[in-house]
Amino acid sequence: IASPQQNYSVTSTGVPSGTICGVESRAAHGQVAPNTNGGTLDPAAFANPTTVNASGRVAFNSQVDGSDRNQGVFVADSDGTISAIAIGCGLPAGSGDPTSMCGDPSPIGGHFGGFFPGNTVFTPDIDDAGDVLFFCDVNGGDSRRALFLYQAGSGQIVKVAAVGDPSPIGGTFGAVGPGSMNNNGKVVFLASQVGQTINSNLFMWDNGVVTKVAAIGDPAPGGGTFSGLGTESFGFQDGTSIPVGPVPDINDSDQIAFRAIVSGGLTPRGIVV
Repeated sequence: IASPQQNYSVTSTGVPSGTICGVESRAAHGQVAPNTNGGTLDPAAFANPTTVNASGRVAFNSQVDGSDRNQGVFVADSDGTISAIAIGCGLPAGSGDPTSMCGDPSPIGGHFGGFFPGNTVFTPDIDDAGDVLFFCDVNGGDSRRALFLYQAGSGQIVKVAAVGDPSPIGGTFGAVGPGSMNNNGKVVFLASQVGQTINSNLFMWDNGVVTKVAAIGDPAPGGGTFSGLGTESFGFQDGTSIPVGPVPDINDSDQIAFRAIVSGGLTPRGIVV
């Protein structure tokens, strides 16, 4: 992947209005990647963004050079210490590689396989406790793909939702997408039913229990019904699709905000809380 150099012309020689200060490196290309047998970070920083919590701890995905354990999700503390949350191996996620077993053990069996590099929608989320929400493929497990939560207090990783799980609105999840979380440990995420190829619905995970937030056909505020919630998806080399947006958000008062498209209401689309 190449990014062309950009040329910018200066139109004013006036004094800058402010000063950028406090810029520090958290993680850099070539740093040793923990738990990878000597591999080094290759974070593709122009394409892989990060999230940060109140203490300045940063979560990010990265490829790893020089090791079979060649990808994962990491956290960098404010003092520059890097920790591995989960390490995978093999080809990137979505490539259809089911055989690489050198990644960390997964809570749904098998091993973490490929992570999704170079894309904003799969950026891991981090809360103020240091819990990390991440999404990846699994090789040899009960499901090929899932959304996971690393719980910093216990140091354990738990499943939020996986392809093939029962859905609270009936049937099973044919696809699971990314999500967001609050400081109460609650996660809101996208998922679609088996046979549902375009629209996805919105769900919440709370301490192992998944409930519906909103689904296609539900009554909408102001009248009408929801006709579109998660309307964006990505297709991958392995023939699968993943719902990717718009992702709902949840605050520490457990209020959930999401974009909705409505049929038969006062307005065709808007933001719902």
